[in-house]
Amino acid sequence: GSLQGIYYPSELRRIVPFLREHRLGPFREPLGYLVPTRFDGAGLTGEIARDAPIEQTVSCPVPFLEDVEVYVASTSTAEPFSMTLTLDRDGEEVARRVFVDRKFSKWGWLVLRLPRPLACAGRTLTVRLAGGDATPATGVLAWTYPAYYEGRLSRGGAPVHPGQGLILALNGLDSGYLGGY
Repeated sequence: GSLQGIYYPSELRRIVPFLREHRLGPFREPLGYLVPTRFDGAGLTGEIARDAPIEQTVSCPVPFLEDVEVYVASTSTAEPFSMTLTLDRDGEEVARRVFVDRKFSKWGWLVLRLPRPLACAGRTLTVRLAGGDATPATGVLAWTYPAYYEGRLSRGGAPVHPGQGLILALNGLDSGYLGGY
């Protein structure tokens, strides 16, 4: 099917057994989770405001989604902050969590658990972070990293940090890779 547009039929007879044996291409097992493995090269967005949220679109690489995590930093370790984390699938909101009076030492994960597993593979997800009561003393910034998934990072619809994406995990809790806040 899908390989015929890339290879000639004679090549397919040679290539398909190799791909199948090594579980590559269309024969690979679907990803169960997506997590960052390194943080070198990371950067920060500006402070996230209520009227200018940070949005990350992602072509979902996992078959079912159970949780989403976003790595953020606080400009103050003394003052609490408020933040809303929203998840849309194909333009429709499917989950939301409001963090009220959160505190952590400089950085941490904001976690959104879904009420039930959500069919996801190949669908467009939008992860949105909007500030609550952010001020210069309590502002929150999102960590970015050279993109390790297909998607686009924007603020108020305008691209932000080309080639970068949010430090984002999908099913990070389910995989046992991350702890949550």
